[in-house]
Amino acid sequence: MKIIPIRLEPNADLRDSLKSYSVKHNIQAGFILTGIGSLKKATIRLANEEYSTVLNEKFEILSLNGTLATTGVHLHIAYAKRMPKAYR
Repeated sequence: MKIIPIRLEPNADLRDSLKSYSVKHNIQAGFILTGIGSLKKATIRLANEEYSTVLNEKFEILSLNGTLATTGVHLHIAYAKRMPKAYR
């Protein structure tokens, strides 16, 4: 197993960047051990939903895992958003 740390640039699209990396490095069966960071926008498709939802907020990535290949990227993410002021 070869472990490759990847750091994405600020404002980079998470999914597109991972897909491009997979194609550039000809990854056929890769996987994400873990991932952390932040997002300015999240486009997610919940389980058993046909359409994606776009969330235009800042989020912190708590966990990221999935698979990478030249044929596609499949991601699972846990994220948190800022706590409302009433709870701080």
